[in-house]
Amino acid sequence: MFIVSPVKEINEVATLIKAGASELYCGVLTEDYLNEYSNLFYLNRRPVISSNLRSFSELKLIVEAAHANGVSVSFVLNEFYSQNQFELVLEELDKAIGCNIDALIVSDVGLLDKLKREYRDKTRVYLSGCGSCFNIEAARFYKNLGVSRIILPRQLAIEEIKAFIDALPDLQFEVFIQNERCPFIDGFCMFQHGLFEYRYNKLSRFHNNKFVSRVKNYLMPKKLSRLYRNHIVRNVLKKELACCSQYDIEYSGGSSIEQENIAKTYSSFFNPETFLNACGACALYDLNRIGVKFVKICGRYLSRNNKEQDTYFIKEAVRLLNNNLNKEEFVSKVQLLYKKIFGSKCRREYCYYQN
Repeated sequence: MFIVSPVKEINEVATLIKAGASELYCGVLTEDYLNEYSNLFYLNRRPVISSNLRSFSELKLIVEAAHANGVSVSFVLNEFYSQNQFELVLEELDKAIGCNIDALIVSDVGLLDKLKREYRDKTRVYLSGCGSCFNIEAARFYKNLGVSRIILPRQLAIEEIKAFIDALPDLQFEVFIQNERCPFIDGFCMFQHGLFEYRYNKLSRFHNNKFVSRVKNYLMPKKLSRLYRNHIVRNVLKKELACCSQYDIEYSGGSSIEQENIAKTYSSFFNPETFLNACGACALYDLNRIGVKFVKICGRYLSRNNKEQDTYFIKEAVRLLNNNLNKEEFVSKVQLLYKKIFGSKCRREYCYYQN
């Protein structure tokens, strides 16, 4: 089973590979691009400085460092584009291919068609989770457009994932395993994520301070690092980012106890803390059973320390699969591992695959 980890800085590469990353993925957002277009006109799903490399020269260095360690790098172009955007998209695409990336992560059908016709021999193409591939016929459609791997939507259950693998054994399938258990369907979401960057900048002088970054990345104990992350979630994202906000949901019908239970379920699902700290490690047992080969850690914006923890945790959880444990034993050991690495008990509302 291969671990796909996010990267946004050259100094993260060695750390993530040592922690267990089999592949890396990233996007680029340059100063020139921001000056001309701002982050309200964007080419990947995370149009904020805190989630991207700052130049293609940095992308080239990351690819070289990863390749030296036998690790591949995928480049993210996973938005849906207007005709007027296409020229700029192709410019970014050519620059990325010039950096010797191994694959593109794409969601736009027009771009997939362009890649099939004119870039077939230049790079592999993976369908982004934003492609919203919810059934086997859609998977066949994308396969015919040249896709060699499909990143399945995070809303699918284990047995639904199995149906894809059984029906299309010649395709690779990747699933989400850590962080960002968004309740919304990526490919249908029209929220403007770039709006958050303006307000995020109010915090950036502190958040990106060299001393604070050093404390976060090197010196902060694991439990405090997690608490720091949760502080940012509760006190910044919840107030500023609409899709992380808590919602008041009312239900009619059923007993008062049933209504209360439903409300609790949905309030935890929309909770920004469970959204960003989501974990699917216990499901690795079943994912391995059905033949999933690639698991994706979300969070390009996270600190190096958080990415390292997440990657190492999943690596150690995958290693447990080799110990001939039954499912109950595996889940128990993974939960102990979670507490050891993150300093707190895992909680059911964090689970990616609760069904």
